[in-house]
Amino acid sequence: MPFITTNGETSVDALLDRAFNRLTERQRDTARVALMRANPRLAEIERLPVGTIIEVPSRAVPRTKVSRKAEDPEGEVLKDIDSALTAFAKLSRAGFDDTMADLEKSIDSAQRDLVVAAVNKTDELKDLHSRAVAAMNKLRSTQEAQRAQFDKIIGMARADIKKRL
Repeated sequence: MPFITTNGETSVDALLDRAFNRLTERQRDTARVALMRANPRLAEIERLPVGTIIEVPSRAVPRTKVSRKAEDPEGEVLKDIDSALTAFAKLSRAGFDDTMADLEKSIDSAQRDLVVAAVNKTDELKDLHSRAVAAMNKLRSTQEAQRAQFDKIIGMARADIKKRL
């Protein structure tokens, strides 16, 4: 059975257009049903990440664009995985950057002269403030270590994929 990968399609019909040559309405309906049966997750196609592997039922419509005898099927899948991994890393890094920016703003706010002067009025507030700033700094260190580990793992995975290509 041939396979294709998603490329950001927002409908099953868009995926059908990529998988099959000029379909009649009857062929399109048959192909849609076969594709949905083989890939139930297509019910929420807009939530599938780019690079999701989709089975293309070969009996649904005889003229598929997808070649049954790909020159390098493993290479094609590895390229798709690499693309999906790259997209995932980019999104994850953007989320990390947003989180770190918010954390930095919180740390800066907690260390403003006005805040420090206010909390220094009582020992309890001073202690609470000190622990809060220490916790935020520890969180920042933990986040940075996790980001470094994430980047290392992504780099190792991509290097392994490139060796196999």
